[in-house]
Amino acid sequence: MGHQVDVLGGVGSAAQNKGDFADNVFDFDGVASVFSLSVDRDDRSKAAWLHQLISSYDLVHFHMSYGFPASFYENDIRVPYVVSLHDYGYICPRVFMVNKWGDTCNTRPMATCQSCVGKLEQINVLRAGSNRMNITLPTIRSRGVNRRAARLDRFLGGAAERLAVSSRVAAIFDDAVPGLSCKVLHIGNDSAGPIPQREQWIASGKIRCCYIGTLNKDKGAEVFIELVKALPADRFEFAFWGRGESKYVTALQELGVAVNGAYTPDKLKGILREVDIGLVLPVWNDNGPQVLMEFINNGVPVLGTSMGGVPDFLNDQTGYLFDPFKEIENAVKWLKNIDAAALQRMHANIRPLKTPDQHAREMVAVYESVAATDRPR
Repeated sequence: MGHQVDVLGGVGSAAQNKGDFADNVFDFDGVASVFSLSVDRDDRSKAAWLHQLISSYDLVHFHMSYGFPASFYENDIRVPYVVSLHDYGYICPRVFMVNKWGDTCNTRPMATCQSCVGKLEQINVLRAGSNRMNITLPTIRSRGVNRRAARLDRFLGGAAERLAVSSRVAAIFDDAVPGLSCKVLHIGNDSAGPIPQREQWIASGKIRCCYIGTLNKDKGAEVFIELVKALPADRFEFAFWGRGESKYVTALQELGVAVNGAYTPDKLKGILREVDIGLVLPVWNDNGPQVLMEFINNGVPVLGTSMGGVPDFLNDQTGYLFDPFKEIENAVKWLKNIDAAALQRMHANIRPLKTPDQHAREMVAVYESVAATDRPR
């Protein structure tokens, strides 16, 4: 689009660049992995290298900065920069805003964070061992999370724009960081385009409900199982495409759900042509669910939880939203009242979402606006 674009990625990124998405790609070997809880990990030489690289550009867009050394955030960034909020990693070391006890966090209470990411959790070998044995480490509080928050809050506050992938993500960041103001900018999805037209529903004589993606507790595995148990087998059939935790996969198989395993992207349209209702059931604040976008872009009505980014894309004209903690009975009732005419009405109300190209053009407009108003410091 007329601009030079260079990318800094993880080790191996440069070898993957074929010139189709960037002019230059640089590898960076971070000081910690994405899900490491070693919140104070540092390397001042790497921090200095990053600042030197950044200083040669007119504008920098941080999609993620996992693995950046702690001292990187101590010095001002001397060029205008934009930060995308794809997940909660800038305010939550665990990334997903789900604490070590399995509870979904809607705010950032630092006293709780000190226990959730305590001194023992910050020792990688101990955390890895506890995960393998499925045990919770004893709590020894740490103020490391406070130091991390101070660094990253300052970094977020210095951005010219903070772009959240959904309204819920923006609200959680705005609540966590005083004075922060985030803009919502939905991303594009490769499935976007003209909605495939359908006129036949419930073709098998049963309402065909489908769950696609990763199956675990946070993604709504237990809600899925409850729905299957509550609905009559003579009226509904359920399918699962993807990978999941074995205990949930086994439970679904025992309930008669068609467990199909992984799929490739080229098979998706064919799979969704045979679906009457898509199921998007997170019990955490899922940032901007891609599977929901794929259902919508293929004209499939959706039953979704009111968590995270789901309400940004789903409403009562195209499906049904429910609170997974309080309203499963309402969801069951809604499903029992569905017929072919209702599915056709919802299908007719669905509009295509944003394409990656449309999103790229929006991003360029942001860059040009920032570059015109925010000068190097």
